[in-house]
Amino acid sequence: KESWTQFQFDAGLTDGAGNWDVAMMLAFGTWTDDDAAGNKQTEPDGYTDISVIGRYLYQYSPKYTIVPHVGFAFGSRGQKSAADTVKSKLTMFDAGVGLVYSPTRGVLAALDFGFQFRQVKNEHQTGGDDKWTDNYLPYWKIGLDAEVFSWLDIRMGATSRWANQKTETNVVSTRDDKIKTAMNRTYLGAGMHWGRLHIDTYTDPEIILDGFNFISGSNDADDLNFQVTVLYEMF
Repeated sequence: KESWTQFQFDAGLTDGAGNWDVAMMLAFGTWTDDDAAGNKQTEPDGYTDISVIGRYLYQYSPKYTIVPHVGFAFGSRGQKSAADTVKSKLTMFDAGVGLVYSPTRGVLAALDFGFQFRQVKNEHQTGGDDKWTDNYLPYWKIGLDAEVFSWLDIRMGATSRWANQKTETNVVSTRDDKIKTAMNRTYLGAGMHWGRLHIDTYTDPEIILDGFNFISGSNDADDLNFQVTVLYEMF
């Protein structure tokens, strides 16, 4: 028997002029993990997550808006078993500044630059601990939303995270692993709207490089649209 339950509470606050936003998340959870004979394999020993994020929108000019933002998160979870009890703690901090640029009607560009620190530490009752640290120093994101026709918008973007990952273990033996890499992703989509009907699609960017599968034979771009959202405004 296996089950997992989480209760999450979210709240947000925006000032009357729309110059800043603050959001908070609080979550509690539990789980069940029994084997085929009904014996408990693991049990929860605490499960709490909390995060707070905020941003400020400073309109430098009618075309430029500067958006500094900051966020942090903490988590504490415990797992008990016959062999060991493990306490896990999460610490995360994120800070950056974004720029929103509207050169003309129907065109919106966004750029974001920042850094993030994230660490998970597992403390074992039997002795020792292991720690996983992930730093994005820096990361950047860029996006564009532009009107093509009165009923069609095109959306594209890219992200790059310069990651420094480190794993430290001294439970049974001592071992340190370090990885430095750049994690890059590209995005492509379209928004279609006819009156109160809105359809948003997320397209595989590889389709531009490889073309359709029945033409190129490539397996990298099988999905023309692999996420589609349909919204109809009733009121």
